[in-house]
Amino acid sequence: MPFFRTCIFLVLINCGLDAGATVSAQTIFEKGYFIDTANQKTECYIKTEAWKANGEITYLLDLKDAKKTKPLNELLEVSVKDGFRIIRTKVKIDISGDTPTLYSYAEEPEWHEEEVFLLTLVAGKINLFVFEADGLKRFFYSREGLPVEQLVYKKYKTTTGFGTNDNFRKTLFEHVNCATNPVQYFNQLNYSADALIKHFTLENQCAGSNSVNYPIPLANSGIRTPHVNLDSLNATAVTPSNKQNAAPLPDKASTKVRYLGVEVNQLIRQIINLSSNNSPTTNPFAIQYASNSIETGRGISYGLTYGRNKFKDDSNGTLRETVDRTFTFRVGYERKRSISKRWTALHGYDFVIGGTKSKTENSFNGPPIIVETKGSNWGFGPRVGLMFSISEKVFLSTEATYYLRYFNDSQSITGQLDSKQKSSEFRLTLPITLFLSVKLGK
Repeated sequence: MPFFRTCIFLVLINCGLDAGATVSAQTIFEKGYFIDTANQKTECYIKTEAWKANGEITYLLDLKDAKKTKPLNELLEVSVKDGFRIIRTKVKIDISGDTPTLYSYAEEPEWHEEEVFLLTLVAGKINLFVFEADGLKRFFYSREGLPVEQLVYKKYKTTTGFGTNDNFRKTLFEHVNCATNPVQYFNQLNYSADALIKHFTLENQCAGSNSVNYPIPLANSGIRTPHVNLDSLNATAVTPSNKQNAAPLPDKASTKVRYLGVEVNQLIRQIINLSSNNSPTTNPFAIQYASNSIETGRGISYGLTYGRNKFKDDSNGTLRETVDRTFTFRVGYERKRSISKRWTALHGYDFVIGGTKSKTENSFNGPPIIVETKGSNWGFGPRVGLMFSISEKVFLSTEATYYLRYFNDSQSITGQLDSKQKSSEFRLTLPITLFLSVKLGK
């Protein structure tokens, strides 16, 4: 079954009505023509009405003749003089979503070969067409004797925001550039009906062709000629059979991209060891989580480490039990930004807190001696990092921080006075820790 079930609606706008006035539609016959699949052109008067893809047109060879009909599936082209020109053709069309919630992560178009109706905007040696239905708007072009091709303009998601595939500018520069306009001209050309109509009109003039410009499909009071409603021109329906072949689109409700990362330095050393130094890193945040806006890359990031170590030993009759606990947490603003296809840069500002506790109990033929050490710290500062995309959902990253932190430490020993100490540090931590991060969700 075809992906695009096509229908055509013609809305008649009465002459002389003011903007905002009620428009009453009348069914009339307009002078025009149609071309059938045998490539035969028939001049006639066409009844302007709603046409469905499996329907037919009603026409008169002469205003005094009896009405005749022609199935739309036997027609290649239908036109009303000074009103519109519609062609039916097979094209490769990009069905990527056109709203931020429907953007895919693929930079390249998601092509489907379909038979659709295209509305002509400029007709000449170089033709410009538009397709619009169910949220999709695509411009197409053709030259004499050559197939119709889409002009590609697509926005897509990146790990930190949006990217743009504006290949239509390169296509026009290389193939629709009779006037030999420079690249700068095309870099400023918008993917809009007004801009493209102007360009194609000038190109036809340059090529020595008197082009015919058809009205842009917008409802305008005071225009008597039929107006084409493109939202109904090509109504889109996805059937179960072709859903399996269609490229999956992201969750419509998703506006965030989330990452979960863990430190992998020790794992990498097990696989590749280029040094005899196996000392662990001093990174305090072994687990990381971030949530960033798809549109802006801005978001919030968390880091966490919690460790507990308990051991007992017996040395020369002295029983000793030690319990160590470590906790470090950070939360802060960050922004991710793609700097190439695989590399993403990030920067942020964090608030950090942490604490340590160590308790050792010594027993030797008498009351136990307990040594307890406690420490707490807090601070803030900037953070920068780099992420490398291994695949669409897996990243290897590292980061550097420059935190100002304040420490409070205390120690108590059974039978002795407690000792306390305060200190601060402003230290740069170099990017020596590697994280393996996974992008969560679709």
